[in-house]
Amino acid sequence: MRQLSQQSNPNTLLLSSLIGITISSAVLLFLHRRRRRRQQHTRTDYDGDGDGSGDDDETIQALKPAFDKACEMIKSPKISQSLSLSQNDQLMLYGLYKQAQSGNAASSVTPPPSKLHLVAYAKYDAWTKFHDMPRDFAMMKYVEVVNHFCHHRSSSRPAT
Repeated sequence: MRQLSQQSNPNTLLLSSLIGITISSAVLLFLHRRRRRRQQHTRTDYDGDGDGSGDDDETIQALKPAFDKACEMIKSPKISQSLSLSQNDQLMLYGLYKQAQSGNAASSVTPPPSKLHLVAYAKYDAWTKFHDMPRDFAMMKYVEVVNHFCHHRSSSRPAT
C-alpha cells in the first residue's frame, strides 16, 4: 500500500517531469549547437543587428514546448512556494524569461524605468544583463535553471 501512495506522490511526479525536461534540454542543446555550427560556416542566419531577433525560428519552435513547461512548473503554486527562491534568483529567471520572450530590452522598452521605481528598475536591470543573448539560447538557459532549482529542491527534501 505504501508503494502505491509513493507513485502518486507529487515529488515523484515532479521528478518524472524533470527527467522529461532534461531529455528535452539535451535535444535542444544538440539543435542549438548544430545551428551555431551552421552559422559559423554560412553567417547568413543571423541578421547581425544586435537586437536578439536574428534567431532561427525553427530552433525557437523546437524549444517552445520545454520552455512553456518550465514556465508552468515555476508558476505552479505548490512548486513556487516550496522553492523559496532568493530575490536574485527570481530576477535572474525574470531576465531570462524576458530575453527569451522579447529579445533585447533596449529595442523593446524606451526609455528605461526611473530608478525611483525600485521594482520596475530591478526587473529592467535583470533583463538588460542578458543583452545580446540570442532568444533561443535564453529559452534553453531558462529551462536549465528551472530544472536545476526544481531538482535541487526535490533532492534536498528529506525522505519521509
